[in-house]
Amino acid sequence: MTREPEDVSDTQLRRRALAGGRDAEDVPRLLLERWRIPASRIGRGVLGRRPQEIDEAFVEGSLDALRKLHAVPEGVRTRAWAMGIFRIACLRVRERRPAAATEPEQDRPCEAAGPATEIRKRERSDRLHAAIAALPDEERAVVEHRHLHELEFAAIAQTIGITERTVYNRLGRAFAMLRAAIGDSFDLVP
Repeated sequence: MTREPEDVSDTQLRRRALAGGRDAEDVPRLLLERWRIPASRIGRGVLGRRPQEIDEAFVEGSLDALRKLHAVPEGVRTRAWAMGIFRIACLRVRERRPAAATEPEQDRPCEAAGPATEIRKRERSDRLHAAIAALPDEERAVVEHRHLHELEFAAIAQTIGITERTVYNRLGRAFAMLRAAIGDSFDLVP
C-alpha cells in the first residue's frame, strides 16, 4: 500500500482496517505514523521533556489503541479517541515514575514509596473501576465518553442523543454515586 493522502481520514482508515482484506494490512502503520506527532505533543504536556518516557507512553498507547480500534464509538473521531488513549498512557507512565531523591522534606508525601503504597494505589484504582462498572448504563456512558474518550459535553450530547444539560446532570449524579461507593475523593482524567 502506498502512502495515503491526508484527505483520507483516520476514521476511514480505521473502517478499512476493520473490513479486512489486503488494503487493511498497512493501516496500523499508517495510523501510527499520523499519530506520532500529536501523541508526542501530549506526552510533552503530561511528562515534560523526557523523551524516553514519551516513547514508552507512545508504545503503550499504540498497543492499547490498536487493540481497541474496533471499539471506537460511531460518531467519535478516531484521532481524538486515540489521543485520549495516549494521554491515559502518559499518565500511567508518570505514575510509575520514582519519587525524586532530592525532593524537599516538606513536599514529600507522607507515605514512603514502595510495595505497600503501590498496593494501596492499585486497590484504590480497582475500587474506582468497579464503582464505574456498577453505575447505571446512562451515567456510565457519560463518564466513559467524558473521561475515556475525552469528548466535550456537546459531542457527548450529540453522540448519545440527549441535551447538554442532561449530560451535566448525569455526570453530576455519576460523581455523587462514585463518591458514595468508594468513600473518598477520586480522580478521573479531566
